[in-house]
This record gives sequence, C-alpha cells and structure tokens, in this order.
Amino acid sequence: MPRVLAAPPDALLWCAAMAHETPEWRRAWVYYSQRWNEHREVLRRARTGGLLLVASPWVKPLMQSMAPDLWSIRTLALDPTAPPVATSDAPQPLQPLYVLFVREQAVIAPGDRRKKWTEDKQAREIFESLRDKGLGETIIPCYAVSDAPAHTIADLASTIGAERVLLGAPQRSTLIHMLRGNIIREVAALLPDDITLLVCV
Repeated sequence: MPRVLAAPPDALLWCAAMAHETPEWRRAWVYYSQRWNEHREVLRRARTGGLLLVASPWVKPLMQSMAPDLWSIRTLALDPTAPPVATSDAPQPLQPLYVLFVREQAVIAPGDRRKKWTEDKQAREIFESLRDKGLGETIIPCYAVSDAPAHTIADLASTIGAERVLLGAPQRSTLIHMLRGNIIREVAALLPDDITLLVCV
C-alpha cells in the first residue's frame, strides 16, 4: 500500500501478479484485497491516473468477495481467454489477422473517409513493419478515419465475425490515454458477448 500511494498520483499504476492458485498465493491475495478494500476511498482520491491490477482468473471471484467495496468502483474488468487447442495433428490453416488502424479526428472532412492506409505515413509504417516480420500472408490491413473509434472497432469486429479483439497503440503514451479514457470501456460495451476483448500493452 505505501508504494501504491507513493507513486505520482496522475500516473497509471500497473500491478501484476500472475500465478497458479496455491495456499500461499491465495493468502497473499486475500490479505492485499482486504487492505485495498479498507483503503478504497484513499485509493480513489490518490490514484487519479488509475490502478490496473493484472492477475490470474482465479483471483477475480476472490476479489469480488474479499474486496466488495473496491470492486464496486472498478472501471473495467477483462477476462482474457486462451485460444482453443487444436485436436488434430493435421496442419491447421492460417487464420487471417485483420489489423485495423483508426485515425481519430474530431472533425471529418468530406474526403477523409475515402483515404487509404497507404496515404497515412504512420499507418503505412505499421503495416509495412508487420510484413517485414513475415506476417504479410496472414495480415489484412484495414484503415479508417473516424470520430467514434470505439464504434468503428466494434462494427468491423462484428462484420468479419472476429473471435477476439486486441486493442493496442503505436506509442505507450497513446495506450495510457486509452486506458484512462473511455475507448476500452466503450468497445467492451459494444462488442457481442462471444467476442473476447484483450488489451495489448
């Protein structure tokens, strides 16, 4: 708790503890969940930049029961799922990977929605870097200029029948802005229940 409160208040604080469930880890999570729950208001006032907890799936119900007050003020809870394991020894066909670059603009000019990714320097660099990594045959580049990026992402995911959506940003500062803002929360609310949302950091 002292380290959590000592961090700059406007910084997004990342706390990760991934482990299999053992008696020792369970006792540790029970202890810290209860302490955080007791200091809920202090945390809310002191951590204006946000507190991101990363843990194994078994911790979620524990947090809900051991820290109900803290759980009640959460902004978002994500449940990443592992991809299905192939049951056949036969080679599995490569699934296409749709990579969507969204250029967010508050004002959309008449010709903006007709722009192609080849006309956007940052988008072009990202897509070309993926091809340089040998992903060219599986990558399907998608590009959009949008004043509502969350809706654009959710619409594409639903249209192509995506199994999961990975959100990320080309720069860490942009990702932190996304975590602090509403984009991730909006995408989570707009996606159908059968599409898994993951945040890539």
